[in-house]
Amino acid sequence: MTISGRILITLATEDRGKMILNSLVESGLKGAVITSGAELKQKIYYEEYDCCILHTNIKDLHTFELLKFIKINKPKIKVILMLSSKDELTGLGIDPDILLAKGVTDIIVEPLPMSEILSKVYEHFTDEEISSDHQDPPDLSGLGELQQISDSKFTRLRVADVQIGERLLFNLFHRVGNGQYQLAAKKGSKISKQGINALFSQKRIKHLYFKAKERGEYINFLNELASKNINTSHTNTASAIDNYRVGTELIHQEIIMSGLNDTLMEQVNSSCSNIYSTINRDSQLRDSLRACMELTGKNHVFTVSFFTQLILLNLPWKSERVSKAVGLGSVLHDIGKLKLDRTIASKCPKTLSDSEMVEFKKHPELGASMLSTNRLIDENTRQIVYQHHEYVNGSGFPLGLSGSRIYPLAKIVSLADTFTNFHAASGRTVVESLKSFLTDRDEVLKFDAEYVRCLVLPFAKEIKKK
Repeated sequence: MTISGRILITLATEDRGKMILNSLVESGLKGAVITSGAELKQKIYYEEYDCCILHTNIKDLHTFELLKFIKINKPKIKVILMLSSKDELTGLGIDPDILLAKGVTDIIVEPLPMSEILSKVYEHFTDEEISSDHQDPPDLSGLGELQQISDSKFTRLRVADVQIGERLLFNLFHRVGNGQYQLAAKKGSKISKQGINALFSQKRIKHLYFKAKERGEYINFLNELASKNINTSHTNTASAIDNYRVGTELIHQEIIMSGLNDTLMEQVNSSCSNIYSTINRDSQLRDSLRACMELTGKNHVFTVSFFTQLILLNLPWKSERVSKAVGLGSVLHDIGKLKLDRTIASKCPKTLSDSEMVEFKKHPELGASMLSTNRLIDENTRQIVYQHHEYVNGSGFPLGLSGSRIYPLAKIVSLADTFTNFHAASGRTVVESLKSFLTDRDEVLKFDAEYVRCLVLPFAKEIKKK
């Protein structure tokens, strides 16, 4: 049996988790083993998994809190709860029906033979994810012939993000398995809403793929589409916001895969300009932002960028020049992490060892250095990248600056970045996260009161209601 999918195993005993994962890997499954609730939140928020084994022996966070976090951020993940004994639920006074309501799809009670644990996991992968070793990939009616192409040559796009009614700039493919693709839609054709529904609901296809070499062309297309929408009398703000999110994701991928270049920086500039124009012409933006933020919190760069623009929206001294500089800084703020060891860059800072933290704290300076030779990046943006971890109380890095010594625009991105991480870790709505953030004195004292006020202002009515 061959399985295509990813699983996250969370147990207090790492060796036991690795033993389970190694057995699953033999069947083709990929995944990770972690030993704390804090790590689980980071993995669930930033990475994609199909299934999660969660043991109740995790000590740092309550099981219910972790279940709630998973359900809010990745509701489609299948959660298998692992118990130490049959009496554990009874002893805790927990009704199994409550667990189902909280997103648990199955329960494993130890001790259980490895074969039965594996069998339980296999039950939670669809027929499309499991196939016989000698069986051809499933034939999807209406799609092209199977092609063998390296996965590294493709970029993933959610089916829901495909532009309805616009002519495709490239071929779109369905990924059947590792290195196996079928043509789903040809370049130059138009995708209808009915076609999207057919792919999404009838064929259960969640993502389509296009060639990575065409990523830059698609970013340009989204920017041109945004410009066109801005210049019409009936701008669809929700659509503009979603296009900006998709474009930001692609820009981030392009930076990672190809590095910075003049063409890419022009695309970032254009994207920042478009979002600035959209924000400043739509009186209903705040409602759209609130709805959008609940749906797109999983994209750190996009979320930081939007909270940045939200703060700017309420600053009396904002201008288009300032917004562009801060927009660029928010998109590029963590670019220095590309120079760090991948294991350090991908970890939650709270889980880093002392030596790893020393390396981690170098990423703002590394990022500013990377941008120093790019003629399209001005000093405003470089200082934002360099100082986005500086705090007004002097507790930040890399320089430990305080108060007015910190570049004002860097303070905006610093607040947006910190609150984005705070919101992601909380597993709550934006309003609930803001209420909690405002009562955390240690966090609030890191920032100028004026900027905190500008962040809270669009949500003030909702905060008072609750």
